[in-house]
Amino acid sequence: MKADIYSIGIIYLKLVSDLANYDQRNAYNFYNSRAKLFKRATSTDSIDFIGKAIEVNQFLRISWKELLMHPLFRGRGLSVLDSSID
Repeated sequence: MKADIYSIGIIYLKLVSDLANYDQRNAYNFYNSRAKLFKRATSTDSIDFIGKAIEVNQFLRISWKELLMHPLFRGRGLSVLDSSID
């Protein structure tokens, strides 16, 4: 489900930033306004993944297949899951 991807994006965002309190509007605004600040501490792949995972519009949000193919996760032993996810 795309809601699970959103949750993973929020957890990852919290891990690589100082976002202490979560609510949907704060997380999205935080990502958009603070990207330049935490970009220094994070890879461009992380920034790209967070943006795609916490996309508010679920139809534009990254899919599971796209997530597993994303450079942040590719080559991390997750390829076995790729064949079973649509």
